[in-house]
Amino acid sequence: MAFNLLKSFIQPEYLPLLKYANPKVLKIMSWDKPIQFMKGLSRSPDSALEKGLKLGTNEKNNALLQAYFYQIHSLPTWSLEFSFEHLTSENGETQLWKPEGFFFKPSETFRKGLSDLYQGYYESETEQFEMSLKSIGLLEAKDIMMDHFGNDGSRKIIFNAQALSNTIDKLAERAIDRNIQLDENFLAFGIMLLTLYNHLSQDQTPVDVKSIYLQSRKLSPQ
Repeated sequence: MAFNLLKSFIQPEYLPLLKYANPKVLKIMSWDKPIQFMKGLSRSPDSALEKGLKLGTNEKNNALLQAYFYQIHSLPTWSLEFSFEHLTSENGETQLWKPEGFFFKPSETFRKGLSDLYQGYYESETEQFEMSLKSIGLLEAKDIMMDHFGNDGSRKIIFNAQALSNTIDKLAERAIDRNIQLDENFLAFGIMLLTLYNHLSQDQTPVDVKSIYLQSRKLSPQ
């Protein structure tokens, strides 16, 4: 039902986003959530990124991941399309991120909850990690989240888009079993993550995600 609503009412320019929307998540969403998702969509980036975001690395994978963490922590409007095409080299030393395409304005509760989730995990604040899971409606799926994250935030990881899709499937199935409400913010988050993973998984080199996360906390727009 939710998928048909999106397909029927979404503006044609946004239709490319549907290929990233998880079918199981759409299936369990109530009829009004896709409408709220559509209301949150835009083609305009956050005003803070008008001149772009100067990243602390010239390596494209690391730069894209820094940009992702930065917008989770600092921007009220998210880019849903992470692409190497939105990175430009500045003097051959660093990357400048100027996102284009599709954007979404999440609720502040969800954005802050997600920001706190990463902070709790990468800065070893267990209580904050659990509280943030509760704030975004995923406390009852803590085991699934930990299976995806891993128990050691300092380990290097290899990004795998299929593994991410499997995790989102499991979250949707848990939501069905436990009657957990997934909303338009979760739908946007899943789309954003899949576009990011699709690019990062092209390179199977292990990535020190914690280090990149910590670097992202020091960034500021141009």
